[in-house]
Amino acid sequence: MMRRFADLRHGAMASSLDGPFRLPQCHPAIPVGTDPIELEWPDELPTGASLRLTVAFEDRDIKEIEISFGNGHEPHRLIIPCADPFETLVIPLPGRLSAVTLRQLDGERPLWIFAKDASSSTPWFSPHAVVHSEGQMASPLDSFWERLCSLHSLASFGWKEGCVLEALRHLAALQAPEMKTDDQRGSKLPKLPCSVSARSALELHLRTYGFERGQLDYENPRGKAILDYYDGVEMTLPAATAASLAPDHHWVKAAIAFWKGTRTSVTAEGSLTMAYPMAVAGRALARKHLVQQATEELWLRKERLFHNGHFYLRSYNDGRRTFRNWSRGLAWYLLGLIKSLEEIGPEEAPHLLEEFQRAAAWTLSWQNAEGLWPCFIDEAGGLPDHAGCAGIAAAILMGCRAGWLDESARRAGSRSVRTLSSALTPDGLLPGCSQANKVGEELQRGSYRTAPSYALGLFALALLHSDED
Repeated sequence: MMRRFADLRHGAMASSLDGPFRLPQCHPAIPVGTDPIELEWPDELPTGASLRLTVAFEDRDIKEIEISFGNGHEPHRLIIPCADPFETLVIPLPGRLSAVTLRQLDGERPLWIFAKDASSSTPWFSPHAVVHSEGQMASPLDSFWERLCSLHSLASFGWKEGCVLEALRHLAALQAPEMKTDDQRGSKLPKLPCSVSARSALELHLRTYGFERGQLDYENPRGKAILDYYDGVEMTLPAATAASLAPDHHWVKAAIAFWKGTRTSVTAEGSLTMAYPMAVAGRALARKHLVQQATEELWLRKERLFHNGHFYLRSYNDGRRTFRNWSRGLAWYLLGLIKSLEEIGPEEAPHLLEEFQRAAAWTLSWQNAEGLWPCFIDEAGGLPDHAGCAGIAAAILMGCRAGWLDESARRAGSRSVRTLSSALTPDGLLPGCSQANKVGEELQRGSYRTAPSYALGLFALALLHSDED
């Protein structure tokens, strides 16, 4: 497998946007609008190549993009219901060719994709083709670890980047025993390419978002530049990594300040993005009230999100509940429980251990023969969300490693890992992930799937707790 990077022959790049909005860390990007954008390769691509385009800016406007090949083949039309930063679009290329043309046919605003930049440390986000090469020894799993342990697994700050940070921190501890903490119990170091350093990648990821400078510098889900505060409950997962490395860091202090606020709903995300970092910070700072608050937040979710035999992503104070039995919501819930239990200790919260075991058994009862779960787990025949499946498998396998789930759960988690491993692309992406849930449940039930960066973190956590090589 080789990457062949494209040059921008016709079109314009930009590194800034109007108003309070910002491209990720001001990285150059190309707006794909009604005027054609031509990408060209110096040498002809062979048959069997596929194109990679990575989204640079969030937009909930439905877009239709035409990709023309110039070699007699019919253009490819790509419908993008919602553009989400750091998701990679994988487009097969027909026949031999040396250029493609991109043009937007429908949509109010252009689609922003990362551009080629000679000074960039993330060239894999720029337009390129993946081609098969004779004698190439790297397996998709090797490519996966190489991608994870680099800036090419960078994700939008908050829960997405937090998933990647958690995987990198865990792997770094396995590579360097002096970093090892209780949450690495029973994990094994996987077979990795010799060039992989999770610690170096972790430092690069943290530096990108201002950690080294003592700042919090990121873009929120709408692309607005944010400095030194958290812009929502989904944003505070990276505080867990910060608290484990530097408990007095600004990221941790800002999270503690944010957690004092009020809210209008209870969400499954908060199990992982709020309760878990609370538990880490409470333990690292020896603040028992934070540990107690984390315990209460987790139990509140058990009380509010399970209702009449179903699980809901959100429970509003006005009585509404949404996203019934959504697999990724269950992943957040289970991961928050198991990771918090590793911090708090089951002897301090036996009711949470019992709830984890109950919720895990209920979730496993919906697993299909391939080891996956439909996007909405009770809708048999529905397409799976590979990110949700990876998150559920990670939580199940963590529970097994801790000795809190039985052998049948281990086998079920291992089936998931094997199936997801077979889905990896040659360059280490995990495709088949449902879109961010910003535009409602209908899109989740559809066939649109992407390959987002955060899925790498979820799948890495599953692999790191699995017996699969």
